[in-house]
Amino acid sequence: MTQRQFRILLMLTVLAGFLGGVGCNLLLRSTPAVVQAATSEEVVAKKFILVDDAGVGRAALAVVGDGTSGLWLYDAAGEVRAHLGLLPDGSPSLALYDPAGGMRVALGVTAAGNTSLVLDDAAGKLRAGLGLLPDGSPSLVLYDRAGGTRVVMSLHPDIGSPLMLLNAASDVIWQAP
Repeated sequence: MTQRQFRILLMLTVLAGFLGGVGCNLLLRSTPAVVQAATSEEVVAKKFILVDDAGVGRAALAVVGDGTSGLWLYDAAGEVRAHLGLLPDGSPSLALYDPAGGMRVALGVTAAGNTSLVLDDAAGKLRAGLGLLPDGSPSLVLYDRAGGTRVVMSLHPDIGSPLMLLNAASDVIWQAP
């Protein structure tokens, strides 16, 4: 290699190194993480998770695959304790859970406009339900441990205000009026 070829190669090497450094600086430039004075109008994401100091998820705001969206609240052990959400049909619901993760209380409004409050026991069995039909007619239903209907009370303009007591076989054993 001649001295002239060596100088050209050296100049090309220095130039390539300089251009490579400038290119990397432009392409891989990072902005320091500092608090910005201006705020954004919106943040877009499918899920947000809030964690405590130990890194345990304590709350989640998300849209899941079936179209359900909601806010889930978790205790320190990571068990869901409350859920406020919308079902895929747009029906709102609120559910409260015991420490073992079993749903104990649910409140909802169906797409048809029916409202309901249901209470489950520790075994997950429905024990009481209170509801309103779209016309405003209320009803209360009480269930035994096996899930059988035992008491029905309603106020309906077409059928009056019956109160019914049922046996374990769901036969009416007393009714008023």
